Amino acid sequence: MAAPADMTARNLSGKFALNKEFTKNDELLKAQGVSWMLRKTIGAATPRLTMTHTVDDAGMEHIALVQGIGKGGEKVNERALDGVERENEGALFGKTADSSSRKTLAEVSTCKWLAEGWLEESFLDGKIIHVRTKGESGWTMEQTWGFQTLGGKKLHVRKMHMVCAKGEVVEGLMVYNYGQSLMRL
Repeated sequence: MAAPADMTARNLSGKFALNKEFTKNDELLKAQGVSWMLRKTIGAATPRLTMTHTVDDAGMEHIALVQGIGKGGEKVNERALDGVERENEGALFGKTADSSSRKTLAEVSTCKWLAEGWLEESFLDGKIIHVRTKGESGWTMEQTWGFQTLGGKKLHVRKMHMVCAKGEVVEGLMVYNYGQSLMRL
């Protein structure tokens, strides 16, 4: 389902499900060291996501993400869009260092891929959500989050550009349908 016409980067709160038609992330997972068997298992699932986007009293934006594929498999990830690097550890990627902020497309990267195709409602004061993640095995990934029109629908999109430890570049795309909550099995 398409994101509501009035949904903008000012408030991304909502329930989403991965859109497999447009999502392209297998090569990214492979480059991050995820095994073939686990990649196939991930590909068979339909991850769901609930985002809560708030602004605190100091004006700092926060995004809380609850991700999962069913009962008991949910993971909570909280992000402050302050540009501060924070360490995380997860079962899939191990230790990472992440930072989230808003940046102009000129500040994001010299990567044309991250800057292309965004709808106007992806920006707040001319800035898009930018996430940078460094993996302990030497890869670095940049993401931009917003809205694009795919298949005639406005969808939540995350574009990813990863530089592997040996310098190879892999790009991917995660696309989400709006309005589909976590399934309870």
